Amino acid sequence: MIKTNGLDWLQKDKEITGLIHLLDTQQLMRSLQQAIPEIAIQSLHKNYIRYKPGTSLLVRYRMVTQDCSYDIYAKSYSPRHSKLAN
Repeated sequence: MIKTNGLDWLQKDKEITGLIHLLDTQQLMRSLQQAIPEIAIQSLHKNYIRYKPGTSLLVRYRMVTQDCSYDIYAKSYSPRHSKLAN
């Protein structure tokens, strides 16, 4: 089980797809770097989490690149509660 700065209990929610990926900052940073290789990501830090048990997880990150910094958001839903299905 990955370390998530006191958020280990969140990983037990099996309803939300991709939850562990959103909480693992290093794994997410690698995925972002692969998706946008033209941007050199220097760091990625969680600074906001909204969790609705069994429904969704929203995480705001501060992404620092070689040029500037951005607030980015990542959200994951339970397939049973996804607004996209509607």
